[in-house]
Amino acid sequence: MILVAGVVGCGSPSRTPTDASEETTVDAEIVAGEFGGACSKHTDCASGYCVDPIGDTGGVCSRECNDDCPTDWECRNVELPQADLKLCVPAAPQLCLVCANDAECGGGVCLPIDGGGRCATPCTDQCATGYQCAPDASGMHTGSYCQPVSGSCTCSVAMDGAMRSCSNTGDVAGTERTCFGTQICSAATGWSTCTANAPSAETCDGEDDDCNFVIDDEVSGGGGACQITNGAGSCTGVLKCDGVNGFQCFGQTPAVEACNGFDDDCDTVVDDGFAGLGDGCTAGIGACQRYGSRRCNSLGTGLVCSAIAGPTSAESCNQIDDDCDNSTDETFKAPTLMTNPLGSVCAAGLGVCTRYGTNICRTD
Repeated sequence: MILVAGVVGCGSPSRTPTDASEETTVDAEIVAGEFGGACSKHTDCASGYCVDPIGDTGGVCSRECNDDCPTDWECRNVELPQADLKLCVPAAPQLCLVCANDAECGGGVCLPIDGGGRCATPCTDQCATGYQCAPDASGMHTGSYCQPVSGSCTCSVAMDGAMRSCSNTGDVAGTERTCFGTQICSAATGWSTCTANAPSAETCDGEDDDCNFVIDDEVSGGGGACQITNGAGSCTGVLKCDGVNGFQCFGQTPAVEACNGFDDDCDTVVDDGFAGLGDGCTAGIGACQRYGSRRCNSLGTGLVCSAIAGPTSAESCNQIDDDCDNSTDETFKAPTLMTNPLGSVCAAGLGVCTRYGTNICRTD
């Protein structure tokens, strides 16, 4: 089968070379666009014909023929929408066809390529574009044969740069696992090495080593106690897997002790260094006095009293500092304001009935 712009070629081939000069030209270095040169479309060729030989090696420039094609080329009938014509096509009908033995290759041999049998034709020097004349690498056949330059029948010039999936399978703790990756086709060197890792026991490395689609699962070595130490102290943590960072100690980081209800420096004592924490304290005087305890301030840098002084009121004569100015009943002691100030001497009765005392507050 020969493809010309997507049209199938057919008919009996003829391989009668008639022009020695043309045969020499094909064997020499081929100029792009000339007969035998690589192409991907008709406009790449001076003749206007780009053919695709069997084996998916990529197109080559051809020409019309009348049983006058050079050696290793065949003059084949080609059916086109506008007309039928004859074109020279590389004589490689069996190249890269799947085979089980030499008998299936019609005069060629079955070589181990791409992990299985592929047909190759005998050669002495020149092969079709994308193929090279080389000995059988397996040593099973003598002589030389046309084989893909890339070393793969599935990686041709037309496939250059293409990507395909690949895998590696192996045993992990008695279970078969498969890791998946990709390969890139190079027309010169073939498929690249598969990027898939070989399945192995899971380790703490941020990778899915056992290829079960879960990273760092069931990794042994974690859960133990560890220490996080710096200039402020040392705190106990737990050893855990941290991906590409390996096992790391997770827990509280020691810090300079603050007044906050925590043991910041991990010395088993909470808020040590803040003397008087929890002691009783007062705020305000007189009737405004309230009681509380010493506690941490909002910044954690010291202590404050939890008590808040009460509200003041007008001074009454009651032996209480109602206006909270550190003076008791002062309004009722000023001689200039009252005829009989609080605490002054006073008398009751006349004559032998006279008794002496001091002015005190009334019950109201």
